[in-house]
Amino acid sequence: MLRSDLGPAIAAATAIIQHPRVLVMGSQSLLGSFPEDQLPVSVTMATRVAVAPFGTGNDDALADQLSYEAGESSEFHAANGYYLEGARPRTAILPRGWENRLVPFRSAGEATGLCLDPHDLCAAKLMVHRPNDLELVRALVELELVAPETLAERLAAIQPDAHADASSVAVLDGKRRLALAFVAREGRERAESARRRLPD
Repeated sequence: MLRSDLGPAIAAATAIIQHPRVLVMGSQSLLGSFPEDQLPVSVTMATRVAVAPFGTGNDDALADQLSYEAGESSEFHAANGYYLEGARPRTAILPRGWENRLVPFRSAGEATGLCLDPHDLCAAKLMVHRPNDLELVRALVELELVAPETLAERLAAIQPDAHADASSVAVLDGKRRLALAFVAREGRERAESARRRLPD
């Protein structure tokens, strides 16, 4: 998926839910901040766009409608080469204040996609901690599109008790510690790489 595809995807999503804005989640939210030639190939190779109704008063039902009308194997998918997956913001473990850092991406007319800030996206992906998520974050750090120091701050701003019941808080806190260790390691490797590039 290219940046030029993001606008039409947003326009389609807002038309389906009959609301002027959606939240763009997942890796494709990076297209709201960077052109595709700056991003890892995995972002542009993806065919799924996770979009969430946002502030409609009926978000869950509309998320299902998005997946039904423009989801995988739909006519929309066949016509465009990518599909929409209705998402729900509460399923992502995001840092405190993420709503204030959303990146607006205007499409045709009044349609607007509110894309996750890249550091907030990476924090959420590190909390999931799947291999492909780790590879994406590592690539973004190597490309200097996200800063380990800022990413560590965002991870520290995640409040486990705001995302889970008491029995799960310890699990989320453990995931956050793993994520912070990953970021610290990537930061050290980046600093060492920069040091090696310095002239003798």
